[in-house]
Amino acid sequence: MKLLKTSRTALIHSVLALVVSLFSFAVVAPAATHATSADSQTKSQNHKKPKITHKKVTKTEVIKFSTKTQNDTTLPQGQTKIAQTGINGQKKVTYKVTYANGKATKWKAVFTKVIKQPKPQITIIGTYVAPAPAPKPVATPASQPSCTNGSYVNSAGNTVCSPETTSSAPAGATARCVDGTYSFSQTHSGTCSHHGGVSSWL
Repeated sequence: MKLLKTSRTALIHSVLALVVSLFSFAVVAPAATHATSADSQTKSQNHKKPKITHKKVTKTEVIKFSTKTQNDTTLPQGQTKIAQTGINGQKKVTYKVTYANGKATKWKAVFTKVIKQPKPQITIIGTYVAPAPAPKPVATPASQPSCTNGSYVNSAGNTVCSPETTSSAPAGATARCVDGTYSFSQTHSGTCSHHGGVSSWL
């Protein structure tokens, strides 16, 4: 009797353990199934094509000025100066913008209007070269008058014609002496000293 009672008790415990196991599986299984379904839905959303939209956007943009150079024959070679300062222009550009899920992914210009023309910057470059100075003329000795009565060297070291007797004053004569001769003296001192003195200065 005691052995039969023990076996019955063990059987009851086994049945209770089986019931608890089945109950636990029934509770956990739906939760696991629900989680799997949620993951599938998230993956499906991630693979969904993005929403594409388009919109026109107008922007004001800068037009950069250009640069130019010009030669100037009045400015010395090697020098430069700015004759005109460059000024940027402006333009309005209309773009067709493509959005994917609200994020801009592509910009395409479809219309441009210039509202202010740019002014180029002009730089002058000097090309003038001063001519070489002309050579100095070589000094030529003054031609000496023809001395018909010979000549002498005065105290200054210059060659002077000796006094001459002629009917009229010869070229280069400086005084007429009392005796009628003409002197070529270059100083007043001693002029006509051997011819009676100076009659008149020429």
